[in-house]
Amino acid sequence: MSNEVNKYLSRRTIPHFSFRETILNRPTNLSTSKALLGGLAWLIIAAIAGWHFDFVPNSIIGFQWGYASLYVNLLYEVVLMATSVVIFYLVAVVAVSRKTPFVDMVGRMLYAHAPVILLMLPGILFDRVYYSIFSASPKEMLGNLSFWDVVMLLYIVVIAMWYFYWSLCAFRRSTGDRGYKGVVAFVVAMWLSAYSSTQVLSLLMGAL
Repeated sequence: MSNEVNKYLSRRTIPHFSFRETILNRPTNLSTSKALLGGLAWLIIAAIAGWHFDFVPNSIIGFQWGYASLYVNLLYEVVLMATSVVIFYLVAVVAVSRKTPFVDMVGRMLYAHAPVILLMLPGILFDRVYYSIFSASPKEMLGNLSFWDVVMLLYIVVIAMWYFYWSLCAFRRSTGDRGYKGVVAFVVAMWLSAYSSTQVLSLLMGAL
């Protein structure tokens, strides 16, 4: 009887959950098409959430309190991420591998940006004015050393680390580089991406 049970269990397809494979290395394990579709879906969700709760992006890892129509919010998200991803791709092609696939890089970097949407939560659940001031000038807010300032900072740091790690996974998977050269190129690309996308977004906001 036990043999029959074992044979039955062996034939069953039991889903295997692995934190490392399912969560930690998610951008690495997705196919190109799934990463691209998932990344676009999260971009649209971020735009809808920002429009509904009155938040607009002010960098690749930040939001500020302010109203924008759904169309404008979506435009902000698209321009922000397009600028960011293009920088990553150019650095990858120049410094790591000329064979880096563009669509794969776009999809994985878009998907890696998904955790950033969680940065809206403190503003949605608590005080939007406080959240907006903290996002604009965290150093000044931290000068008071209040409990909530520290909690807010820790929350932002956790989300930022999540985004940076996922982005590194995505970058290394697309370039195929596992060495130090890829890590250095990623750090340079992240800095250039953060600076360039913020400047382009500021110009766009000023024009609109």
